[in-house]
Amino acid sequence: MNLKYILPLAILLMLIIFIYSFLEKSVNKDAYLEEAESKRQEIVDYMKNDPESPFRKKGEVEYEGLNFFDIDPNFKVKARIEKIPSPIPIDIQLSNGETATYFKYAIAHFTLQEHKQKLFLLKSRNFFDEPWLFLPFYDETSAAESYGGGRFLNVEYGGEKEIYIDFNMAYNPYCAYTDTYRCPIPPAENRITVRVTAGERNYIVHH
Repeated sequence: MNLKYILPLAILLMLIIFIYSFLEKSVNKDAYLEEAESKRQEIVDYMKNDPESPFRKKGEVEYEGLNFFDIDPNFKVKARIEKIPSPIPIDIQLSNGETATYFKYAIAHFTLQEHKQKLFLLKSRNFFDEPWLFLPFYDETSAAESYGGGRFLNVEYGGEKEIYIDFNMAYNPYCAYTDTYRCPIPPAENRITVRVTAGERNYIVHH
């Protein structure tokens, strides 16, 4: 083929690849936003209507809608998982001053907003055989835009070396709504060094 035709074809091919890649990312983002919004609505429906919801079961605070940060795909991060060979038992402080036994099961290493983070993933004694890990954490929004006692994530885990952690799914413990529950307080080492503007915000009752 004549060289004068090769360069235009190469440029055209690169342009097609770029457009296809852009459209694919756009479709994937839209699909993620739709899925995240659906999961969020499930939480809202549960809190508003389920008899086991803290607003229905305890009945001490009126349900006036949950508050969330906007869904942001940048807060769904890939984490390298360092599994702890022998889970380490620790006593986690509860909101009423008591303690409960959990196990340090693995360590999640990831980068958030260009800052490296390291968080412990826990197992509860009562749910040790369940296929998920418990991730309680603080961040730079805690006690300001989000609940001061930290927020929680349930992370599916089947032994992989890498998993995704989606902070858009971060939720408040029931103690954020009423003090009649005993809620685990995140260990001090589970503090994220940036503002996690994703997931649930403070619950605000309007009078």
